[in-house]
This record gives sequence, structure tokens and C-alpha cells, in this order.
Amino acid sequence: MNEAGLISEWNRKFQPNASRCLVKQRKRTAKKLKLDHLTGAFVLLAIGSLISLIAFIGEGILSSASKLKMSSNNSLTIDERINRESNHSATN
Repeated sequence: MNEAGLISEWNRKFQPNASRCLVKQRKRTAKKLKLDHLTGAFVLLAIGSLISLIAFIGEGILSSASKLKMSSNNSLTIDERINRESNHSATN
């Protein structure tokens, strides 16, 4: 393979060009980060906070509604309790 020149051909084709790395690179200047650059992040933060607030309030409303429903089903008037007790004692 060496006599056929394959090794040198592969080295030329597949090894990186070192001359690019040795050339003096252009100096980059850092840009100052301004509030305008972060507007998208703040918008996403506000939307996420709004969605979580709506979910929190909705959960509280649903929780209190289910408690109210349970208490209204479990609470009997005094007359209903007396009727149930008298029916229960009459059957025994």
C-alpha cells in the first residue's frame, strides 16, 4: 500500500490541514449583553408563571368545590337523622 502511494494519499485527504490552525486568527470582540437580548427569556418566564398561577388557582377552586360537594352529601338535617334512626331501630 505504501509503494502504491495509498498511505500518502490517505494522509493528504483525511488529515486536517494544520496551516489553517497556524494562521493568526482574527480577534473577536465581546458584545455587551443588554436587556433587549433577554426579552424572549423574560416573556417565556412570564408566560410560564401565568400558566402556573392559573393552574394553582384552578386546583384550589376544584378542591374547595369537591369538599363542598362532599360535605353537602354527608350532612343531614336533624329530621332526616331522626327518621333514619327510627327506621333503623324499627327494623332491629
